Amino acid sequence: MPKFNIYSEYKTDYLKGRDGMKITFLSPVTLYKEYINLVEQNGEQIVLRDNFLKDHRLVFWNIILYFRIMKLPVFMLDLDYNPV
Repeated sequence: MPKFNIYSEYKTDYLKGRDGMKITFLSPVTLYKEYINLVEQNGEQIVLRDNFLKDHRLVFWNIILYFRIMKLPVFMLDLDYNPV
């Protein structure tokens, strides 16, 4: 399976800083199925929960990657985002 690396200036609970972290690249169909399963099991607000990145790292980073590829805004990186 192809993988991609995530690097950050800062080391956090979610990122390993400049050491980076490898994430498995999911095809669009696989990512869609994973996302739908998450929504069906946990509700629509799952992506806005604080623990989404920690508990569903693979889905989160693949969504970010595809949003970047399609040049869409990535609201999930804004930790202060509130849809209401």
